[in-house]
Amino acid sequence: MALNDILDKFFKLQELIGQQQSGSPKELSETLDLSKRQVLNYIRALEKHTKQPIAYDRKLKSYIFKKTDSTESG
Repeated sequence: MALNDILDKFFKLQELIGQQQSGSPKELSETLDLSKRQVLNYIRALEKHTKQPIAYDRKLKSYIFKKTDSTESG
């Protein structure tokens, strides 16, 4: 996969999570054209890049950026 493709998928993932519209893990893997394992790798990389934990919210049916003490007060 070319670097541009990887970056496009990475930034699309960040956008979808930021908008709380990623969908289920299966839907997200289809949207990004990645395996579920690759999606998890991208999510872990995004957590490191943004320094924000990411979790799956079952009610929203989306991955979300979890609020931490430092993001709530800052």
